[in-house]
Amino acid sequence: MAKVSAFKSAEGRDSFLVLYNAILARWPVAYEELDIPTHFGTTHIIASGALDSKPLFLLHGMTASATAWLPNVADLSRRYRVYSVDVIGEPNKSKPILPVKNRREFAKWLVEVFDGLGIDRANIAGNSYGGFLALNQASLAPERIEKLVLISPAASFTQIWSFYFRLVPALFGPDKFTSSFTEWILQGLPCDKDCGELSRVLQKHGRSINRVFPVVFKEKELQKVYHPTLLLIGDKEVIYDPQKIIRRAGQLLSNLQGEIVPNANHIAAMSNPEYVNKRMIRFLDGEPI
Repeated sequence: MAKVSAFKSAEGRDSFLVLYNAILARWPVAYEELDIPTHFGTTHIIASGALDSKPLFLLHGMTASATAWLPNVADLSRRYRVYSVDVIGEPNKSKPILPVKNRREFAKWLVEVFDGLGIDRANIAGNSYGGFLALNQASLAPERIEKLVLISPAASFTQIWSFYFRLVPALFGPDKFTSSFTEWILQGLPCDKDCGELSRVLQKHGRSINRVFPVVFKEKELQKVYHPTLLLIGDKEVIYDPQKIIRRAGQLLSNLQGEIVPNANHIAAMSNPEYVNKRMIRFLDGEPI
């Protein structure tokens, strides 16, 4: 039984589970739900694709769940064994027993997930906070990563003003902050009905229990990231300037391909999945640009 919870109440978790399972009922390909024990608790995963295909791990954003990858999993699982991970300590189906306190512990957690699945090396992709975690993994456990896909990674290459996310809700109330912040991030692009409702439930009833906020990586840390890396940023990104981040990342990573995704917001994998899916597959398969 979990000693800590990423939900503010049992009722909130129950509301979340109804919506999570409704999205799973629309999962476009065959899947299985896996529960992998780790030092930090049980990690829940939605696994799709042939067992003998190359593994691809997908990491979602903060205060979200593995169901965020609904628009991507059909295309990706035709080529890879896709593991859509419920990041431990976020409000989802994973069951934490203690919070993750630092970036090294996050890397340890994901190594334990790999080990629990019997996977030595894998491709890894992440959107927003998941992109930050993917880059963190490549810097701290580089031997376990094949290729890296970063989709609008939070911070990583430039500072995000964390006080905004902590002070503004305290001053004006979490509900007002959440609604205005979500509208700002989405930039008017459509959001799937169930996924949108799930996001609202998570924002109201969920919380991250981890103590790891996205940071800017030091140059010496990024020197360890030798892996082929694809950086995708939506043209309607608002948390930083897309062109500047791609240029900065290109100065820091030796093996980078950077690209701006048209008609996409901060959640580019969801707002323009067709483009993102095709670009990811070309990159992971090693096809010419």
